[in-house]
Amino acid sequence: MSEVNAKKSRSEIMTTVVNVLKIILTVIAAILLVILFTGIICFGAFGLYVRSELAPLADIDIGTINMNYTSTVTYLTDNGEG
Repeated sequence: MSEVNAKKSRSEIMTTVVNVLKIILTVIAAILLVILFTGIICFGAFGLYVRSELAPLADIDIGTINMNYTSTVTYLTDNGEG
């Protein structure tokens, strides 16, 4: 009879442990979601600030930038050939 009670109490303990772990995981998931949405809102607000306040002050005209830059890379092998 005591073995049945021991098995029952082990089962109850396991059920309690699983329930506590569910609660902990739910709390962690909620915290992560709050952090995620807070980050999205902050990055969105920063993007709006850059677009509306900083971009007009930059005075960059992409049409006037000279893009005719070239590079030449030379090398020598161990035999002295290049």
